[in-house]
Amino acid sequence: MTAIASAGRVGRTGGFTLVEVMAAILVFGVGLLGIVALHIVARKGNTSAQNLTAATSIAEHWMERLDTESTMWNSGPGDLTSTAAPMMSALGAGVSTVGSSTGWVAPPENPLLNREMRQADVDSSSGALLSPGDYCTQYRLTTLVADQLLRAEVRITWWKEGVQRPSNWASCPAPSGAGGNPDITKLHMVTLSSTIWRNGL
Repeated sequence: MTAIASAGRVGRTGGFTLVEVMAAILVFGVGLLGIVALHIVARKGNTSAQNLTAATSIAEHWMERLDTESTMWNSGPGDLTSTAAPMMSALGAGVSTVGSSTGWVAPPENPLLNREMRQADVDSSSGALLSPGDYCTQYRLTTLVADQLLRAEVRITWWKEGVQRPSNWASCPAPSGAGGNPDITKLHMVTLSSTIWRNGL
């Protein structure tokens, strides 16, 4: 019995069988696929977080600008000129009527925004769009208390990853449905709201 067992061990060389090698490759392949999938999810998450941070920063910029313009609003609608308060001038005489609203409008200087100052690149001589912006900014002002208090809303939209967008869009995406809301199946959106008092700072 011992001699037969010894003879069996002598005839076998060291190493792995083909089945063992294939099993090891299978386990390694499954692990590698998991790492690749994790990398893809992490990349999408990072991109989404960067876009959300950028959009929030843009919205805060425009909200601060509205707050700054409110310092020019000392008495009535006559203070809200396109020179002194270009964003608030969109409401005009509506500041004296409760419920008056501008509807969703683009800021007067930067209707479409890119990564730096979020403005589309336009050819100065012809006015042709050279490159589209990444973000769209719109704001809405509504009178809450006549000649005293406004509600200000700023919304930033940007295209979802993988959505086919126009290659040369020069204005904010067209709203869909009632209320002028963007199509949230194609766009991400951040909205900030605040109140603006007359001579508020």
